[in-house]
Amino acid sequence: MTEDYSAKTFERPQWKKLLLDLKKTRGKANLILFTKWDRFSRNTSDAYLMIKILNQLGVEPQAIEQPLEISIPENKVMLALYLTTPEIENDKHLT
Repeated sequence: MTEDYSAKTFERPQWKKLLLDLKKTRGKANLILFTKWDRFSRNTSDAYLMIKILNQLGVEPQAIEQPLEISIPENKVMLALYLTTPEIENDKHLT
């Protein structure tokens, strides 16, 4: 699935469809792949919430070019960096 919407929010048509499909077919998919974490989200707090939702559905989000085993506590530092950096870039463009 591809989408041409900004990752500033999860209010993206294809993302909403994917999430609905994951809920309907719970347990059939266990992985969502995307290129980089800034393609998943450019909003840190929304990203953490979505990761939690996906985990509750038994689905692991994973970046192909920035792979992380999120269950390893130390990797949460890198995840925070991957998620926060694009949000800061967005904030710079707003001022």
